[in-house]
Order: sequence, then structure tokens, then C-alpha cells
Amino acid sequence: MADQAVLLALSSLCGSSVRYVDLVLLSYMSRQKKVYLAVGAQALFLVRRDWTRVLTGGEILYGMIKSVVDDEASEMDLVLSLDAEELARKQNKVWIATEPITVTTINKALLLQWLEVTWCADFMLRKGRLGVFPKIVEKLSEEEQHTNQFPAVRPFINTQQVVYDSYGFFLHHEFEDRSGGAETLQTGTYLDGRGVEVSISFDPPVNVQHLEELGRDNVRHVAVAWRKALLESDFQTQLMRSQPYIKKMNLCDDPASWSGWELWVRTETHTIVCIILRRSYFPPMMDLSQDMTLLFRISYEDQKAYNVRDLDFLKEAEFAADSLAPLTQTHSWLREILQAKLDALIYQPDQYQWFALHLKMHVSAA
Repeated sequence: MADQAVLLALSSLCGSSVRYVDLVLLSYMSRQKKVYLAVGAQALFLVRRDWTRVLTGGEILYGMIKSVVDDEASEMDLVLSLDAEELARKQNKVWIATEPITVTTINKALLLQWLEVTWCADFMLRKGRLGVFPKIVEKLSEEEQHTNQFPAVRPFINTQQVVYDSYGFFLHHEFEDRSGGAETLQTGTYLDGRGVEVSISFDPPVNVQHLEELGRDNVRHVAVAWRKALLESDFQTQLMRSQPYIKKMNLCDDPASWSGWELWVRTETHTIVCIILRRSYFPPMMDLSQDMTLLFRISYEDQKAYNVRDLDFLKEAEFAADSLAPLTQTHSWLREILQAKLDALIYQPDQYQWFALHLKMHVSAA
């Protein structure tokens, strides 16, 4: 979640800066409870579902976390182990070091990213040196657990799934990350033996109610900036195509709304295909919008040497854009928070229409 108003309210409630929050199922000592897990700058906070207060003892300092186990057998579970010495030093009697804390969330990949960033930043501030996030990947149970009855869509024949920034998309199996394949050094740029270069980038999420004031209420306004940049990238350029683009695949039952724009440009030396996609009304807040860009480039020399036709190059770029999808296979939204925003009458009529049509949510009767 990246809604600034919600994060500011949570920061005030927790008494510390909160960067991310997620609705999770917490399991501890054979007890389970649904709570909001707020990822703060110095600690994790367990917040009641009615947002009235932090649970008693519900502050877990990053210094008390000994390890974070990513359960390979489950798509939703991760386990926190606490350091006994740190608990004794802090005189914390709420948590027991020998009892693991299991966190179940459909946004496991995103939660792990935020945990790593905040843990490393806190370690650097406390210790004055770089620290390695204590993440362990292992199977905690023999039988694999899945979030739903349908298996995830696997890459097609002769393709691979490329993962970047909690999203995945399909590319030809010969593509490699520019960094050489190291997961920790992902550049978002991929190369293959034909000389094709693929770049992907993501803009920060923006609340849908702010898009108009930013001059980005339609994806074509973002495409105008890309078109200008591409046409000015060389002395002589030619615009071959500039048109709306419809994404043709939904590989994870994503409830969000997608729109797009396709650009095909020829420069003095390269053929370039640029596809801009916008994912709007996506979980868990359902009122955010994020733009992402997929750029394919190939030189005329490589295009001739490897017999890459323009139509095939276009189809390859469109296939990658069509397959772009979030990694999570299950989606849910925070209805309590969204309902409060709907009742505050802060959205535009077309946005209320989308919530009513797709989520069956309306302004509550007074």
C-alpha cells in the first residue's frame, strides 16, 4: 500500500513513520488473529482491524528480529524468529524467542521487499555499517500450499518468466539481465544473442484522484512525453505508429483496470517499439494507478543479420507487454479503508462508477 493519507494516519497512531501496511493473518503460540501489519522505520507494528490502537506489545523492533524465513512450500507464509538476547536486553516479556511468528499474506513478495529495505536502513543507523538482511528460503512443510485451486500460468514454450519489481513477464529464453543474471543486481535491461535490448521501468503509484491535476488523467498524456523523447533521440527519426494499445492477457485474475499506448519509431540506426501500460484500481487500496513502460530496441545491422522482420519484432514486444502481470495469484482489497474514502466523497463521478461496477461498493447511506 502506498496511499500517503493512510500512511500518515498510521504514523500518527503508531508514533513512528510508517512506510507500508498490509492486512495479515498472524499465528503465534497456536493462536491466530487478523491484524494490520505496519512496516515502520524502526519497527513492525500490529494494529487492530478497527484502527483504534496498536495491540498491546505489538511493536517488534528490527533489532529483535533474528531471521525471516520465506516458506517455499507456501505462497503466503513467512516466519519471523526473534533474538532471545535482544528480547532480554529490551526486557520484552510479550514475545518468546522459542516461539516463531507466522505471517500469512497474499502480498508476501511485496512485504518481504519492504522488510528488507527497512531492516537494512535501521541496521545501518544502529550499527553504523552495512548489514545483510537475515532472510532464509526453505520449505517448512512437505506438502505445498497454494492460494487457490488454479495453478499459476507457466511460461510458454521457448520463453522464460522475467521477474522485476514484484511483476513478471515473458521473454524469449535467450534473454539475460545486463548484470549477468544476478538477482540482487537486476537492472531492468535484458539482452539476447540477436542484439535485441529490452528495458522495463515503473513509475511510482499515484492516487487516481490526483492524476488529472498532474496532467496524467489519460495514458496518452504519458505517451506524448515518450513520443517526444524518442523522436528527439536522433537527428532523423520517423514515427511509424502511435495508437492506443489493448492488453490481451490476464494471467493472474487481476481485478485492476489496464490501458495502454503503443509507439513504433525508426531512428537513423535503430527500430524501437515502446509500449506504455497503466494499471489502475489495483489491490489492496484499489484507488492507485501505476504507469509502466516496456521498450524494445534493435539496430538495423542486427535486424538484417538475424532476419528479424518488423512485424515479428512488433509481435515480440506486444507478447511481452500482454504477459506483464503482478506476481501474486490472489488479490484482495481493504474494504474498510476504501469504504471510508468513498463516504468522504473525495473521488470523481467516473471513479465512483468504476467502484460500483467492479467492486459493488457505493457511498454508505447517512
